Formats: sequence, C-alpha cells, structure tokens
Amino acid sequence: MKLREIFPQSWKIRLYNDGIYYYPIFKDPVATSILEFIPWCIAKKFLRVLVREKVVELPFILLNIPKKRKDVKILEVGCTGGIISIMLASLGYKVVGVDLRDFPLSHPNFTFIKGNFLKLKIKEKFDVVISISTIEHFGMKHYDKTNEEIDLKADEKAIRKIRKILKKNGIFLVTFPFGKKCRTSWYRVYDFETLQRLFRGFRIEKMEFYKADEHSQYWIRSKRKEIEKIDSCKKNYSLGVVCIKAKKI
Repeated sequence: MKLREIFPQSWKIRLYNDGIYYYPIFKDPVATSILEFIPWCIAKKFLRVLVREKVVELPFILLNIPKKRKDVKILEVGCTGGIISIMLASLGYKVVGVDLRDFPLSHPNFTFIKGNFLKLKIKEKFDVVISISTIEHFGMKHYDKTNEEIDLKADEKAIRKIRKILKKNGIFLVTFPFGKKCRTSWYRVYDFETLQRLFRGFRIEKMEFYKADEHSQYWIRSKRKEIEKIDSCKKNYSLGVVCIKAKKI
C-alpha cells in the first residue's frame, strides 16, 4: 500500500482527463461527506468510476472540425472544465473561449473571455462555434449565481446568438443530453422535437446518438429510438447524448 492511501482524499477529483470521475455508490449526503475524512484506501471501496459523455463528445468535435486550419476562427461557448480549446489552439486554429468561470490554461492561439455569453457583446464573426454539454445549463442558475430567476428560454437565446455570430455557411458543433424530455435544477434533457425547434435557421448535417450503460461505465453508438425514452433526470446525470453538426443557412 502506498503511503498516500492512508490519508483522506477528496473523491470529487477527476481521473485521467475530461469527463471521468469518482462517484459514491450511495446517495446519502452525510455518508458521502464522511468519505472525505477517512483513509483513501477505505473510501475508494465505496466509489465507482463514472465515465461521462465527453468520452464521445470530444472525438466528435475533432472529427468534424474543418481540416483547413489557416484563417479558421473558432469560438467555444463554455470552455472551462475541458481542454478542447487548447487542443485546437495547439493544432494551429485561432480559438476564443467564453465561460462564466475562470479558465486556468493559456496558449498563443487562444483568447479567453470571462462572462455571461448572453450578455457579452461579441462583434467578431466565427467560422465554427463549438459547445460541449453547455447549452442545457443556460438560465438554470447552477453556474451563474448572479441570475435571480431561472430563464427557461436561455438555451433558445444562446443558439440564436450563436447563429448571429457565425459567418455565412458557418458550422455549429454542439452536444446535448438526449432522451425523455425533462429538466432538473441545473440542466435540461432534449427530445427530437425540441431540437428541431431550436435549430431553425440551421441545416442539420449530422446527428449522432450515444448512450451509457446503466451505471455509466462506458458509452456506445446508438439509434435515436434506443435512447429517446431514457430518463436522464432521475439519476441527476445524463445517460444519453446527441452530437450535432449544423450549418448556418
């Protein structure tokens, strides 16, 4: 046994990189708090690894970004908590990232803007806008503590603004929780009809659907009908996701 395993550690740390977490096997808040104060070698027996949807979202983005890098301007809406902006900047793209929270990384090809995307005045036009599991949180107060009320139309407003700042024929790469339409205190889950309404003014060129196993240990490619009845609000995390490539028309 390693010496560090006899000391308490927070189970809220991420494993590896984006989207892989420890998660308690029980929901009792008192019990989960206790895990923070007992030796790690004991605490980890009450945790399991939770593989989130980023395991399929990131490859989708990278596979659908235009291969031409020169003069391609990319905006990521909701960049904190991930490294896709830095990955793209490292590949030679010019990237701007927007988020309510601080962003800890930097790169010569990357510019960070802190603030509420809906309130920011962005005059620049972009060839590509990407947003990974972000739009569903707009207006829900989970990340933006300054909002006094929930804005249930904030996701629609965000997509309209994204369309406005895209260049003609610009590409929108976005992912959402997908399944039985529902809402929690901090995110929305979308169904097909809702997505069709949100994407007015775009031509959807590609939709890929993925689902997790019951305990979110892995993700697999699925058909729409296989996941549209999944209830992703019951467990308080998504078990289905849709990845979309759309073009401004």
